[in-house]
Amino acid sequence: MLATEQTVVLPDRVTSFTAVCHACLEEQLATLEEDSWIGARVSGELWLEDDTGWATCARGHRVRLIRAGRSGEHLLGSRYG
Repeated sequence: MLATEQTVVLPDRVTSFTAVCHACLEEQLATLEEDSWIGARVSGELWLEDDTGWATCARGHRVRLIRAGRSGEHLLGSRYG
C-alpha cells in the first residue's frame, strides 16, 4: 500500500500530463507482474487559471496536481522545498 499521497507538479504553462501512478506500480510489483509499469499511469489536465486540482488513474488512485510557481506550491510542504 502506498504510504504517501501522490503529487504531480506542473510547470507554469503546462495544461496536461501523463505520469506513472506509483500506487498502481506498487500493486503490480507486489504481484510480481512482468512489465509492471505498463498500465501504471495517470493522465489529466489542469487549466492555466487553476493552481491545484486532482486526477484519478484508471484504478481509482487519486493524484494531487499543483501548478509550479503559484500559490498552490506551498501545499507541498517544506520537505519538497
